[in-house]
Amino acid sequence: MSALPPIGAASSVLLQPDAALADRLALGQVVRAQVLERQDGNRYLMRILGQTLVAESAVALKPGDVFQGRVVGLKDRIELERVETQPDTGAEATPASVGGRAAGLVDELFRRYRATLDPREAQALERLVARSARPERAALAGLVLRKVGLPLDADLIEALVAAFDGGALAPIGDTAFELQSGTESDVVAPVAAHWPPAQRVLNAQGGGAVAHRLGVLALELDGRLVEVELALFEESEERQKTSLRHRKLVIAFDTETLGRVQARALTAGEHVRVALATESSAATNALLRYGEGLSRALGAAGWQVDELSHETRPRPPISAPVHAAVEHLITPGSIDRIL
Repeated sequence: MSALPPIGAASSVLLQPDAALADRLALGQVVRAQVLERQDGNRYLMRILGQTLVAESAVALKPGDVFQGRVVGLKDRIELERVETQPDTGAEATPASVGGRAAGLVDELFRRYRATLDPREAQALERLVARSARPERAALAGLVLRKVGLPLDADLIEALVAAFDGGALAPIGDTAFELQSGTESDVVAPVAAHWPPAQRVLNAQGGGAVAHRLGVLALELDGRLVEVELALFEESEERQKTSLRHRKLVIAFDTETLGRVQARALTAGEHVRVALATESSAATNALLRYGEGLSRALGAAGWQVDELSHETRPRPPISAPVHAAVEHLITPGSIDRIL
């Protein structure tokens, strides 16, 4: 890569071509970037929206620097115009400097979900939150780790923040599965050792009434391979003996014509309720045309369709399947909330 000439105070940062990141950006959007390390010349390793990639900056940066950048170019390479810089000196933070927003985020979140930290743990998490480019999500990651009984490890928190930002999930198995009425599912199985650390955390089983599985399924749609994010929740056998069997399936995937599609299916015995969501009214109207066919297909599979709804809503900050798994982990024992 060639060196960039100085371009003034509002300096630009050029990112290596990355189609996955470009698809998540729009001109004028402001994102936060963290400098991980300096490489040769004016090249840096940066983390943006949970992705790590190489960037060029005409202005010298230091590892630990966090800045906001406005997207001003997407054609050949992603270009960010720096609008704010928040350097991190790397010095050990004191309790007083860690206080304020980071302490407030941790305290409010842990109170809401009835989790506790001893003073030393609280200070350690507040330091991590204060230094994170995504403090709210770092606090949430700390809460997840506490709820599943894992230490507040900095690397695990960073991995979870990346997963919340859309980091890649591994396939849940070598083959797909079919959610059929009246059958047992083998999706909720032991956590796979080859999964990324964040996915292993988010698949931790709490031993309560509901087991779950979070991952990716590779499906063929219209001759094209589509990766479908999936979260599945199933009741334990003990509970099924005294009531109808309940399951919840949450999926999200991207299509060329409809954009992002989210779906939620709730089952009770042979009954099912399905909710579909897209990001535009045109996509929602397109799905509506297939509503009757979907109902017939579900009926042919043995389901009694009680409800099939469609809605238009913006893409959530955290993908629906990941959000469902997080909610399950931080509110254990609430079957009504999950199912």
